[in-house]
Amino acid sequence: MNKHYILLSILLAGAPLASYAQDLREEPIEDKSLQAFGDYWRSFDDYEDHKFLKNKGSHFEAWDRLKTEWRSQEKALTSAQLDDLKSAVKRYENQLKEHPTATSTPYARMNLAQVLSKIASLQDGEKAAEPYQKQALAVLADLNKNQPGFTLNDEALYLRATILESMNQDEAALNVWQSLARDGKDSIYTVHANLAIGDNSFEKEKASKSLKAYKNAEAILQRVRSPEADYEKLRVSYRLAWAAYRTADLDESLAAAQKLLHPESDFKRISMQKRMTADACDLIADTLFEQDKIDRTKDYLQKDILRPYASTIGLRILSRLASNPTQTQSIDLADFLLDRYPAAKEAPEIATILADVYRTTKQDAKYVATLERLSLMLPRTSVWRVQHKNDPNLLANMESKALNANQLLAGKFYENGMVQGSQSSFETARTYYDALLKFSPDAPEAETWELRRAHSLYFANHFDDADKAYETFKNRGTVSPENLEVAFYQQTLSREKVWRQSLAKFDETGTKPNAASMAKLHRLQDNITAFADRFPNRSHVVDLLLLAASANRDLNDFAVAEGFWNRALLSDPSTTQRTLAIRGLVQSKIKAGKPEETLALTRNYLKLENFDQLGSSFQGELIGIVAASVKETAAELNAKGKVLEAGQLLLAVTNEFPSIPDHDTLYRDGAYYMALAGNWKESEAAANNYLAEQKPKGNTEDLLYLKARALEYQLRFHKAATAHLALAEAYPKYSKALPAAQRAEGLAAAEDDYKLAGKAASIV
Repeated sequence: MNKHYILLSILLAGAPLASYAQDLREEPIEDKSLQAFGDYWRSFDDYEDHKFLKNKGSHFEAWDRLKTEWRSQEKALTSAQLDDLKSAVKRYENQLKEHPTATSTPYARMNLAQVLSKIASLQDGEKAAEPYQKQALAVLADLNKNQPGFTLNDEALYLRATILESMNQDEAALNVWQSLARDGKDSIYTVHANLAIGDNSFEKEKASKSLKAYKNAEAILQRVRSPEADYEKLRVSYRLAWAAYRTADLDESLAAAQKLLHPESDFKRISMQKRMTADACDLIADTLFEQDKIDRTKDYLQKDILRPYASTIGLRILSRLASNPTQTQSIDLADFLLDRYPAAKEAPEIATILADVYRTTKQDAKYVATLERLSLMLPRTSVWRVQHKNDPNLLANMESKALNANQLLAGKFYENGMVQGSQSSFETARTYYDALLKFSPDAPEAETWELRRAHSLYFANHFDDADKAYETFKNRGTVSPENLEVAFYQQTLSREKVWRQSLAKFDETGTKPNAASMAKLHRLQDNITAFADRFPNRSHVVDLLLLAASANRDLNDFAVAEGFWNRALLSDPSTTQRTLAIRGLVQSKIKAGKPEETLALTRNYLKLENFDQLGSSFQGELIGIVAASVKETAAELNAKGKVLEAGQLLLAVTNEFPSIPDHDTLYRDGAYYMALAGNWKESEAAANNYLAEQKPKGNTEDLLYLKARALEYQLRFHKAATAHLALAEAYPKYSKALPAAQRAEGLAAAEDDYKLAGKAASIV
């Protein structure tokens, strides 16, 4: 809801006015902090989420689905934003501590409580959230105690109630809702308080009390201006309709349900409008059925506002009337609907029901007449078909009634399968598509029917058959480019499933795939290559190339996998896809046991890639690989007697990547390799560079000792003595401290620096 932005502006703008500037510490407002605050006021949406998750009722369940579609998808707060919220808590606490009497104090308390509530909502589990919730409640209690006449008291009560609800303290929350409903001003908060009271009564099977509360909410809402008034009216009307129905106030229920069908309602999505319309029609139909007055029902269905839904409502009433022992009302209502609304989309279904009633009551003439009425919808020039020519599902439904084959049912079961993942739905859909293709193989929709038939085979896990169906589809006389691309892609997925199933059998037995199994992999690779060649700029290309690479990787065939990974990098991959391809190529080098090649490849990627996009974590991963591979490469070079090259490599890599794991040890080893190679000057320079950095080091003693020895081997004995003495003095517990002091004494004496020699001797 947008009201939290309004409230936020009041809270941020209403307190620190110019006249009170002396009471507040000036503090810059960070944009990212404001962004974090702007997400906290979840209020009644959180309340409804909590209620529906805790105790979903059979009546409110539909509203739960609608609300899910209504509410926009929220982005999860990052850890940085959560830190901003916690930082805000500290700032508010400091403000309250330092300026307890400032005029902005109640606003600060209100903001503090809201931020604490938001932090609680981001915790994992109720136990982690509880301390923040309790702290928020304590702040609100303090606000109520010290500022009982606070301007935003309604909002404070509102927040308190929602926090208590989230803590499962329903009775305590109810008391707060009741207090807000009783004493609150005309506002959206008071409306929601009455709704919460009504919901509580409804859950306790006290429909009369819930109806009263909902009516109070409706009355207040009429006096309140809200940026989402239509949404609030739907919220109230929906509850009113159900509560009135439960109290047998059928006229009230009809009136409330009718409001849900008002053409000026601000529906956010077409799918939501369809669901809301269907639910309202069901409620109106059930209410009219309960009233059991067929003439009044027919009059009611002729209202202007209900004309678009008359057949929908009538069809539901017919369905309920089917259980009646007498069929007179069913015949009366069905005849009325077909005569009054002959082109309605429900006409085929209504005609089918009416024909069945005539059949069971043995009214053969009327039974035949009704079947004829139904059959007249089938010709391509019929009024009904022309009326609904743009709705293939309705056409299929009509044809199924006339020909025992049904496009609507095919579409319905297919869509159900897509939503629910039901194999049986796809099996049924395939059966209907088979019938449709047999009835009219040259129909404009035949291409779609055949493609969906192949999809149904795929989603029903008949992957071999799906592969064949897609191949047949691709070889049709004419296929739209869009559908051809879809068929190529889905055939690739089918072949991938076939290959995986084949591979699983060999995994179970612990044997290698045979020639037949490998042929399935080759067919998969051929399809991926063909798709990439034919549709090079499609977003799916890289996914398929990575799929082929992973299939070969699973067989340890990294040579083939590298080809697909390299092609993926050349196919404009996304950040994630590029990361996967690079990781695969590096992994291939690691598996090949070639640390030198692994090091070279990884260093190139670290130099050339944009890690602002790929992410610092992936950069760290590659640097870790560099650390391992450079260690192995240096060891191999040393084993081959190439000590100088090993030292130069270690020093180059550690200088290139200061954040490399085990940096100090690798640097030390590189410097020592230089010394072992006899390159004392460069060894000394490496030691000096290491020691010159003003930060804690893990191998300072070793590098000091190396420096001293390097100076010694360069015949710079006085400096060597000084370096040895510095090591012995700075690190007396170092294992080489005593020998260093002894060497300092000897070298200093040889250079006639007896003062230095004496100082070294005192350590010895």
